[in-house]
Amino acid sequence: MQVNMTKWTRLPNIPFTSLILREIPVMTGIKPEEVSPLREIEKFKERPILFIAGDADDMIPMENSKRLWEKVNNPKDSFWVVPGAKHVGAYTVMPDQYLAKVTKFFVSSLLN
Repeated sequence: MQVNMTKWTRLPNIPFTSLILREIPVMTGIKPEEVSPLREIEKFKERPILFIAGDADDMIPMENSKRLWEKVNNPKDSFWVVPGAKHVGAYTVMPDQYLAKVTKFFVSSLLN
């Protein structure tokens, strides 16, 4: 969170990032330093996951999704990199392929 806070909020790093990170536990009861997607993904090891990452994502690096995919190491998972897609922009860039991949993934998951 600390690395990407300025991208998500569009506020200057100093003083806002530290202020926001300090307020999150007060507002949510969650300590940001204890949040670990790599640890949490373990809870979903048995479920198929479709990871979709855009190689033009400037909000969350594509490598983060790749690390999660590699960590789970489930043969039923899929990892799709969408060329030119920004954050949550895969459908915008490749709508036909997106619908086909997502549909195929869900149908396959239901049948297995």
